[in-house]
Amino acid sequence: MNKNTRKDKKSSTSNVYKHEPGVLVETAEQIEEKAKKTKDKGVEIMDKTSNIAEEIIKKVRKGVSDAGDIASKALDELNQIAQDYTDKFKNTIEMKNLSKQKEVLITKLGLAVYNKMKDKDTENIYIDGKIKKIIKNLEKKDKQIIKLGKKLETL
Repeated sequence: MNKNTRKDKKSSTSNVYKHEPGVLVETAEQIEEKAKKTKDKGVEIMDKTSNIAEEIIKKVRKGVSDAGDIASKALDELNQIAQDYTDKFKNTIEMKNLSKQKEVLITKLGLAVYNKMKDKDTENIYIDGKIKKIIKNLEKKDKQIIKLGKKLETL
């Protein structure tokens, strides 16, 4: 490569950067106008995005509220079912306790009657205060068992 060729290349590249003053001003104005349009588009996009975000947030809040209502109702129903089972179980335990108490009373009654029979005091069996008291307690337990049984049937 000779010196003249290098010179020609330098002058040709420097010509690229040489423009008329009006062209540069026009190009700068075009860039500025495009930047303003881009900025306006950006603001418009931001506004639309903000509106969409607000709508999404409203729908999410409503959805959360609806979900909360549904969850609350479900929890109430579950609580009621659990309470029913608790009552039934509690009543079942109470029924077993009453039955055990009744068995104890029957044993006491049998022992009292046996002692009267052993002593050959069969005439006074029905007027004996101890036996009358045991029989009244047995009747009371039977009534409690019947009442509780009816309650269990409704659960």
